[in-house]
Amino acid sequence: MAAPETVPRWVPKHDAAALADILAKAKAWQPLVIAGIFEDLDLALESPQPPPANDLTALLDRLREHFKRLRDIAVSDPKFPPSDELEAVIEQGTPLYEAETPAGYRSALGLARRLGYTVHDLLDELITSLQDTE
Repeated sequence: MAAPETVPRWVPKHDAAALADILAKAKAWQPLVIAGIFEDLDLALESPQPPPANDLTALLDRLREHFKRLRDIAVSDPKFPPSDELEAVIEQGTPLYEAETPAGYRSALGLARRLGYTVHDLLDELITSLQDTE
């Protein structure tokens, strides 16, 4: 009977601090709620009545968050880089994402609508690129 082989001891890829960071990020993760994106797009772009002034800042904040999350999804996997169209939408939308909320209602509504169209285009291109990888 042969002697058993020695198996090397398993060593984790990350130290305790890195594992704690991964756990914190996993706990903070929130699922992407597509219905919420469409509700905000409807409010910004399709609603016959524009949002009231006191709701506009919150709508802009949500649209910015939608843009950021969709952008992060689009560029998250180096094995599947974003398409040229997706990169163009991200490049065009970044100044809108970074823009400060204007003080005037009409200017803020204009920003919300431009950002809404950008989020819509980003979502559309992201879905198209995901379908192309299947």
